[in-house]
Amino acid sequence: MEDFVDVVISRHMLNELKPLRPVLKAWVEAVLRYCRIQGFEDAPWYFNERANISLLAGAAWTLKNWAALEEFSTKKRGRQEDQKDRNGRCDLYLCSRNHHFAFEAKLAWQTIGGADDRSGVHRELKRAWDDAGELDIEEGDSRIAATFVVPRLTKVNAMLPVAEVRQIVEDWIESRPFDFKGRRMSPTPDALAYVFPGKFEGFVGARNGHLFPGVVLALYVRKRARKGVQKTPRPEKGSVYGKG
Repeated sequence: MEDFVDVVISRHMLNELKPLRPVLKAWVEAVLRYCRIQGFEDAPWYFNERANISLLAGAAWTLKNWAALEEFSTKKRGRQEDQKDRNGRCDLYLCSRNHHFAFEAKLAWQTIGGADDRSGVHRELKRAWDDAGELDIEEGDSRIAATFVVPRLTKVNAMLPVAEVRQIVEDWIESRPFDFKGRRMSPTPDALAYVFPGKFEGFVGARNGHLFPGVVLALYVRKRARKGVQKTPRPEKGSVYGKG
Protein backbone atom coordinates (compact mmCIF):
# COMPACT_ATOMS: atom_id res chain seq x y z
CA MET A 1 0.00 0.00 0.00
CA GLU A 2 1.22 3.51 -0.81
CA ASP A 3 2.08 6.05 1.85
CA PHE A 4 -0.80 8.42 2.63
CA VAL A 5 0.84 11.84 3.06
CA ASP A 6 0.06 15.47 2.32
CA VAL A 7 0.92 19.07 3.20
CA VAL A 8 -1.97 21.54 3.01
CA ILE A 9 -1.81 25.28 3.62
CA SER A 10 -5.04 27.24 3.93
CA ARG A 11 -5.54 29.79 1.17
CA HIS A 12 -6.07 32.63 3.61
CA MET A 13 -2.66 31.95 5.22
CA LEU A 14 -0.75 31.14 2.06
CA ASN A 15 1.41 34.27 2.11
CA GLU A 16 2.41 33.82 5.74
CA LEU A 17 2.93 30.06 5.80
CA LYS A 18 4.06 29.26 2.25
CA PRO A 19 7.74 29.52 3.36
CA LEU A 20 7.06 26.62 5.77
CA ARG A 21 5.93 24.25 3.02
CA PRO A 22 9.41 22.80 2.35
CA VAL A 23 9.94 22.27 6.09
CA LEU A 24 6.63 20.44 6.42
CA LYS A 25 7.47 18.29 3.41
CA ALA A 26 10.86 17.54 4.97
CA TRP A 27 9.05 16.60 8.20
CA VAL A 28 6.98 14.06 6.27
CA GLU A 29 10.19 12.56 4.88
CA ALA A 30 11.86 12.58 8.31
CA VAL A 31 8.96 10.64 9.83
CA LEU A 32 9.03 8.08 7.03
CA ARG A 33 12.80 7.78 7.35
CA TYR A 34 12.54 7.02 11.07
CA CYS A 35 9.90 4.38 10.42
CA ARG A 36 12.00 2.74 7.69
CA ILE A 37 15.10 2.65 9.91
CA GLN A 38 13.01 0.99 12.64
CA GLY A 39 11.69 -1.61 10.21
CA PHE A 40 8.17 -0.17 10.53
CA GLU A 41 7.94 -1.62 14.04
CA ASP A 42 8.44 1.66 15.91
CA ALA A 43 7.18 5.17 15.22
CA PRO A 44 8.01 8.62 16.62
CA TRP A 45 4.38 9.38 17.40
CA TYR A 46 4.39 6.70 20.11
CA PHE A 47 6.25 9.12 22.35
CA ASN A 48 5.73 12.58 23.84
CA GLU A 49 5.56 15.97 22.17
CA ARG A 50 9.31 16.52 22.58
CA ALA A 51 10.07 13.47 20.46
CA ASN A 52 7.76 14.75 17.73
CA ILE A 53 9.16 18.28 17.91
CA SER A 54 12.64 16.85 17.43
CA LEU A 55 11.65 15.45 14.03
CA LEU A 56 10.26 18.82 12.93
CA ALA A 57 13.48 20.51 14.04
CA GLY A 58 15.57 17.83 12.38
CA ALA A 59 13.59 18.25 9.17
CA ALA A 60 14.54 21.94 9.06
CA TRP A 61 18.24 21.08 9.39
CA THR A 62 18.03 18.84 6.30
CA LEU A 63 17.23 21.91 4.19
CA LYS A 64 20.03 24.10 2.90
CA ASN A 65 18.76 27.45 4.15
CA TRP A 66 16.92 26.50 7.34
CA ALA A 67 17.90 26.10 10.98
CA ALA A 68 16.16 25.21 14.25
CA LEU A 69 16.40 25.61 18.02
CA GLU A 70 14.46 23.53 20.53
CA GLU A 71 13.35 24.27 24.08
CA PHE A 72 15.24 27.54 24.48
CA SER A 73 14.92 30.17 27.21
CA THR A 74 12.94 33.26 26.36
CA LYS A 75 10.55 35.83 27.78
CA LYS A 76 6.85 35.02 27.97
CA ARG A 77 3.91 37.29 28.49
CA GLY A 78 2.05 37.25 31.79
CA ARG A 79 -1.00 35.03 31.83
CA GLN A 80 -3.14 38.00 32.81
CA GLU A 81 -3.16 41.37 31.11
CA ASP A 82 -1.86 43.10 34.22
CA GLN A 83 0.96 40.61 34.85
CA LYS A 84 4.56 41.31 33.92
CA ASP A 85 6.54 39.27 31.44
CA ARG A 86 8.25 36.21 32.91
CA ASN A 87 11.03 33.79 32.11
CA GLY A 88 9.98 30.73 30.14
CA ARG A 89 10.83 28.43 27.27
CA CYS A 90 9.78 28.22 23.65
CA ASP A 91 9.29 24.70 22.26
CA LEU A 92 10.71 25.34 18.80
CA TYR A 93 12.12 28.11 16.64
CA LEU A 94 12.51 27.59 12.88
CA CYS A 95 14.24 30.14 10.71
CA SER A 96 15.68 30.90 7.33
CA ARG A 97 17.41 34.17 6.53
CA ASN A 98 14.08 35.85 5.73
CA HIS A 99 11.53 33.92 7.79
CA HIS A 100 11.19 33.22 11.51
CA PHE A 101 8.59 30.99 13.20
CA ALA A 102 8.12 30.32 16.92
CA PHE A 103 6.16 27.21 17.95
CA GLU A 104 4.39 25.95 21.03
CA ALA A 105 3.40 22.32 20.65
CA LYS A 106 1.16 19.67 22.20
CA LEU A 107 0.37 16.01 21.55
CA ALA A 108 -3.16 14.60 21.37
CA TRP A 109 -4.62 11.13 20.94
CA GLN A 110 -7.98 10.14 19.48
CA THR A 111 -9.64 6.76 19.05
CA ILE A 112 -11.13 6.51 15.56
CA GLY A 113 -13.36 4.04 13.76
CA GLY A 114 -16.09 4.19 16.39
CA ALA A 115 -17.12 6.77 18.96
CA ASP A 116 -16.11 10.21 17.72
CA ASP A 117 -14.88 11.85 20.93
CA ARG A 118 -12.81 14.86 19.93
CA SER A 119 -12.61 16.44 23.36
CA GLY A 120 -9.00 15.35 23.90
CA VAL A 121 -7.89 16.77 20.57
CA HIS A 122 -9.72 20.03 21.17
CA ARG A 123 -8.24 20.32 24.64
CA GLU A 124 -4.68 20.06 23.29
CA LEU A 125 -5.43 22.43 20.39
CA LYS A 126 -6.59 24.96 22.96
CA ARG A 127 -3.53 24.41 25.18
CA ALA A 128 -1.16 24.92 22.26
CA TRP A 129 -3.11 28.05 21.28
CA ASP A 130 -2.90 29.48 24.79
CA ASP A 131 0.83 28.74 25.05
CA ALA A 132 1.53 30.38 21.70
CA GLY A 133 -0.28 33.46 22.97
CA GLU A 134 2.16 33.70 25.87
CA LEU A 135 5.15 33.99 23.54
CA ASP A 136 6.43 37.52 23.20
CA ILE A 137 4.93 39.29 20.21
CA GLU A 138 8.43 39.70 18.79
CA GLU A 139 9.28 35.98 19.07
CA GLY A 140 9.46 35.20 15.38
CA ASP A 141 7.50 36.70 12.52
CA SER A 142 4.73 34.22 13.31
CA ARG A 143 3.74 32.48 16.53
CA ILE A 144 2.34 29.05 15.79
CA ALA A 145 0.26 26.66 17.88
CA ALA A 146 1.22 23.15 16.73
CA THR A 147 -0.64 20.00 17.73
CA PHE A 148 0.53 16.51 16.82
CA VAL A 149 -2.62 14.37 16.63
CA VAL A 150 -2.23 10.59 16.80
CA PRO A 151 -5.23 8.44 15.85
CA ARG A 152 -5.57 4.96 17.28
CA LEU A 153 -7.77 2.01 16.37
CA THR A 154 -9.02 -0.47 18.91
CA LYS A 155 -7.76 -4.05 18.85
CA VAL A 156 -10.85 -5.16 16.95
CA ASN A 157 -10.46 -2.52 14.24
CA ALA A 158 -6.71 -3.10 14.14
CA MET A 159 -7.41 -6.61 12.83
CA LEU A 160 -9.35 -5.34 9.81
CA PRO A 161 -7.85 -5.66 6.31
CA VAL A 162 -5.33 -2.91 5.55
CA ALA A 163 -7.61 -1.33 2.95
CA GLU A 164 -10.38 -0.95 5.52
CA VAL A 165 -7.99 0.54 8.06
CA ARG A 166 -6.81 3.05 5.47
CA GLN A 167 -10.42 3.95 4.69
CA ILE A 168 -11.11 4.60 8.39
CA VAL A 169 -8.11 6.96 8.47
CA GLU A 170 -9.19 8.80 5.31
CA ASP A 171 -12.77 9.15 6.58
CA TRP A 172 -11.44 10.51 9.88
CA ILE A 173 -9.38 13.20 8.15
CA GLU A 174 -12.31 14.08 5.89
CA SER A 175 -14.46 14.56 9.02
CA ARG A 176 -12.28 17.58 9.95
CA PRO A 177 -11.46 16.58 13.54
CA PHE A 178 -8.92 19.40 13.80
CA ASP A 179 -11.47 22.19 13.34
CA PHE A 180 -11.76 24.13 16.55
CA LYS A 181 -13.14 27.61 17.04
CA GLY A 182 -11.57 29.47 19.92
CA ARG A 183 -11.07 33.11 20.76
CA ARG A 184 -9.39 34.84 17.78
CA MET A 185 -8.77 31.35 16.39
CA SER A 186 -9.44 30.31 12.80
CA PRO A 187 -12.20 27.66 12.67
CA THR A 188 -9.95 25.42 10.54
CA PRO A 189 -6.19 24.76 10.71
CA ASP A 190 -4.01 27.29 8.93
CA ALA A 191 -1.83 24.40 7.79
CA LEU A 192 -2.06 20.64 8.00
CA ALA A 193 0.50 17.91 7.31
CA TYR A 194 0.07 14.20 7.82
CA VAL A 195 1.99 10.95 7.47
CA PHE A 196 0.45 7.47 7.31
CA PRO A 197 3.02 4.95 6.06
CA GLY A 198 1.77 2.30 3.68
CA LYS A 199 3.34 -0.34 5.88
CA PHE A 200 1.66 0.23 9.24
CA GLU A 201 0.78 -3.26 10.50
CA GLY A 202 3.66 -3.20 12.98
CA PHE A 203 2.51 -0.04 14.77
CA VAL A 204 0.55 -1.97 17.38
CA GLY A 205 0.75 -1.30 21.10
CA ALA A 206 2.14 -4.25 23.06
CA ARG A 207 -0.18 -3.78 26.05
CA ASN A 208 -3.57 -3.22 24.46
CA GLY A 209 -3.27 -4.22 20.82
CA HIS A 210 -4.28 -0.76 19.61
CA LEU A 211 -3.05 0.30 16.16
CA PHE A 212 -1.39 3.71 15.70
CA PRO A 213 -1.22 4.12 11.90
CA GLY A 214 0.25 7.63 11.62
CA VAL A 215 0.30 11.23 12.77
CA VAL A 216 -1.20 14.58 11.79
CA LEU A 217 0.35 17.98 12.47
CA ALA A 218 -2.21 20.80 12.76
CA LEU A 219 -0.95 24.40 12.81
CA TYR A 220 -2.79 27.55 13.88
CA VAL A 221 -1.17 30.99 13.62
CA ARG A 222 -1.57 33.12 16.73
CA LYS A 223 -1.99 36.71 15.59
CA ARG A 224 -0.73 39.60 17.68
CA ALA A 225 -3.47 41.07 19.84
CA ARG A 226 -1.68 44.19 21.05
CA LYS A 227 -2.43 47.23 18.95
CA GLY A 228 0.23 49.71 17.93
CA VAL A 229 3.16 47.36 18.56
CA GLN A 230 5.54 46.99 15.63
CA LYS A 231 7.79 44.00 15.07
CA THR A 232 11.46 44.80 15.53
CA PRO A 233 13.41 43.62 12.45
CA ARG A 234 16.09 40.96 12.77
CA PRO A 235 18.83 42.28 10.47
CA GLU A 236 21.52 39.83 11.59
CA LYS A 237 19.55 36.60 11.90
CA GLY A 238 20.67 34.87 9.27
CA SER A 239 -7.69 18.19 0.58
CA VAL A 240 -10.79 19.44 2.33
CA TYR A 241 -8.95 22.33 3.87
CA GLY A 242 -8.19 23.99 0.55
CA LYS A 243 -4.75 23.60 -0.95
CA GLY A 244 -2.65 26.67 -1.59
